[in-house]
Formats: sequence, structure tokens, C-alpha cells
Amino acid sequence: MIHKYRKVLPIFIILFFSNMHLLYSLQVYTIKVGSVSEGEIIKKVISLTNKFNKKLRIEEIIGDCTCISGIVLKDKGVKVFKKGRKAEIMPGNIFRVLINFNTKGYTGEVKKRVYIKGKVKDEKKIFVVDLKAKILKRTNKKKKYSLNTVSISLSKKEKELILKSKSGKYTLHRGKNKNIKRNEKYFLTIITDQNLNINLTDDLIKHWELMFNNNLYVRKIDFRTYYRNKNTIKIKYNDGIVLPIFIFHQGIENNPAFNKWIKNGYVKKMNNNDFILSDEYYSEKIIIEESNKKYKERNKRLDLFIMSHCPFSAEAVTKLIDNLDIITNKVKFSIYYIAEPKNNKNKFTIDDINSLHGREEVIEDIRQLLIKKIYPDKYYNYLYYRNKDPKSRKWLSWVYDYLKMDKKKIENKIKDKGVKLLIENIKYARKYNIKVSPTFMYVNENYILFVNSLEKLKKLKPFKNLNIEEDIGGLCQ
Repeated sequence: MIHKYRKVLPIFIILFFSNMHLLYSLQVYTIKVGSVSEGEIIKKVISLTNKFNKKLRIEEIIGDCTCISGIVLKDKGVKVFKKGRKAEIMPGNIFRVLINFNTKGYTGEVKKRVYIKGKVKDEKKIFVVDLKAKILKRTNKKKKYSLNTVSISLSKKEKELILKSKSGKYTLHRGKNKNIKRNEKYFLTIITDQNLNINLTDDLIKHWELMFNNNLYVRKIDFRTYYRNKNTIKIKYNDGIVLPIFIFHQGIENNPAFNKWIKNGYVKKMNNNDFILSDEYYSEKIIIEESNKKYKERNKRLDLFIMSHCPFSAEAVTKLIDNLDIITNKVKFSIYYIAEPKNNKNKFTIDDINSLHGREEVIEDIRQLLIKKIYPDKYYNYLYYRNKDPKSRKWLSWVYDYLKMDKKKIENKIKDKGVKLLIENIKYARKYNIKVSPTFMYVNENYILFVNSLEKLKKLKPFKNLNIEEDIGGLCQ
């Protein structure tokens, strides 16, 4: 009997291990970081591919210690859940994983591992990412860095950091704020309103960190502190200050990506050779009113700026219409349209107006404005039914009949009165450099705020009770 089992057992082992690939597959990748100082946070993005013929579900991302973690980034063909801890990737799509490693407490040659656990149907798929780094022990000695006219002194025990240009025209002081991200290459100062409960800068910073290969050194200063200095820059609309202000310090022009910004006119050179980002480049901002007396009687309102063929605008409009009673109980609500005239004529035709989605979008913008003007009580109903299929025209005759609107009364005015209405909307949007759809503009007695997401809008007191569970999927710009 013993001899019989000796023959059967190897066959059983072979069968068992030959079938293990049906239960899970393992792929190993390595990221080599090089030398870094102890205490730095390493951020690296690795691109992986769903090479399977079916949808890949990422169910868990865990590190071999609490010092390392990972999240899946949003991309085309990639659905992200639980803030990147879970995701779904369609076959053949590339998905990016951001790895974060806190080097505090480590020195010497270090290898850390992240496990990305997924499934294709019932088969487990595991991606293993090894991060290798040489961590140098941090000393308490002062290190001096020089970037042309900007000189910086740093030390571990230092409580204040001073950025000062040799010209003396521009000086910034940093107090005991610990939010400084220390780096030796590129420096950015952001002037913002730190009392505002909505963050208008983090999305841009994340984009720029990747753009500058994580070599961007960022600090934020409240505008009340910043404007105590007489030699400061203000971007103004009438009596208001536009925030945030992004100031890139001298030396950043050596970066190829930033050099393109200079050529495209996105940044303006200051007297001290620093660069200020044009407020036309970013859409989320706030205008702080300096003369409050003038605006105390101003009514609160919410203006929504859209492109009629933008699917994200259609989604936003539908969600706001579902909450119309809550909104109109708190503020005055209006919808405006975004387009661009081709020239500076006094008289315009439809052919003189450009829009992101073409001529049909210009016509639909005008159609909606005419319905708003002629049938104001049916305007939101029209938008609600039309937005179920915003790119189709099959519903058009039906919705005219269903809402009992005279089709000829609208369509015959598109080329004359309708064009004038759209030009008025264009002028209003241009006054505030609004080019992104959708843009929510909230106006009260103290400030004018521009945001591009319902999630941020809900953080404002008048809109905190909106019954909206999911944000809009994106933007048209």
C-alpha cells in the first residue's frame, strides 16, 4: 500500500500546482527611487495594464507597513471608488497607481512593497509593486539653496522661513505653518483665503506636482497677511480682489513644461523676475469685495454657466432642477450660456459665433434662451426632458407638443432676436473669464465664488441640504 501512495502522491502534487494559476496570477514590478533624505514623502506613479479579456476589478491596495500606501488614479476607461482604494478597469486599458511612501524613521537601502489585489471574474489577480530607495540620514546642519535671485535658508529646528528677492521689491515671510513642502527645485507661493471652507487649489497642485516631477515646493499664505506688505500684487475686478494668486518664483522658467506656459501667455513676468499665473488659466476662484458697504444690499444668487451640448452641464442642470425648491428658497437662480464671438462686430449672425461643440450647440443655446424669454414657466421642464438625450433631435417636436409651445414662434426667432440674447450671455460670461462648463457662480454681500463641482457647491451654507449624492462626471473646456 505504501508503494501505491508513492506513485499517486507526486501526480496529485503536479495536478494541484498546475491548477494554481486558475486561482490567481501574480505580476511583480519595481520602482527605483534613488537617494532621498529621511523624512521625505516619496510619491511615484506607476502605469499598469489590464491585459485580460475581461473587466478587472481592483478590490484592495495594501502595503507591507503603514508607511506605504497606494491609490488608483482617475483615467479614461477606469472607474474609481472609495477614493481610489477600489477601481474597475476595462480590458486593454492602462490604469495608474500613485504610491506614497513616508521615509520617516528609515535609513540605508530600503525596499517596501505594495499589493494591488484584483479579480477578473472569479480568478484573483495580484500586482506587486516593489519600491526601492536609499534613504540618507537627515542632519541638523543648515542647508543653503540658491535659485538665481531667490535665496532660501532651511534648518530642521528653524521656525521661520524667508523668501526674499535681491531686488528688495518683493518679500514674503513664512511663519510657524507646518504645511510647507520642502524641495530644492521649484517654488510656488499661493495667496488665498484660508477662512473659506472650500479648497480651490489642491486639484491644481496635484496636477502640477506631476507636471514638475514632484519637485514643486508649495506654501500658502492668507491674503490678509500678504496684503500688509505694500509691494504686493493684486488682481482686481472693479472693487474686488481675485484669489487665489499663484506666484512661481524665479528659476522655474528652466522647466520645459513651464517654458511652454510662458510662450502661450499663461504667466506674466513680475518686476522681480517671478511669474504670476493669469487668472484666465484657472476657473475656480473667489472675488473678495474690498468695499463691503456698497454690496450689503446685494441679493444672494446662484448663476450657472453651461454649454448646451456638454453632457456634464446636462447632468448638473438636471440635478439642480430636482432641487429647485431648495435653491430658489435660499437664492435667486439663473442659467447662462458660454460661447465665443469670432470677431468684434457690432452685429452678429449665428455664423459669427463659435462654440466648443459646433454650430448645433450655438442653435440649441439660442433655442433655450428664447424658451426662457417667451415661455419662462416651461423653461425648466424643457431642459429636464431635453437633457435625457441632449445630443439627439428626435425629442424636439415631441417636447414642443407635450409642453404646448408654438414651435414656429421659437424657431423663427433664432437668427435675429435669439442671437442678441446669446451675445448678452457671452458678454456676461466674459466679464468673469468664464470658459468652463459647468461653472457655478455664487454671489453674496461679501464675495463672488466660482466652482466647477456640485460637491464644492454643497459646502456652502445655502446649498448644504441639496439632495445630490454623486458629483458631475467632468467638465467641458
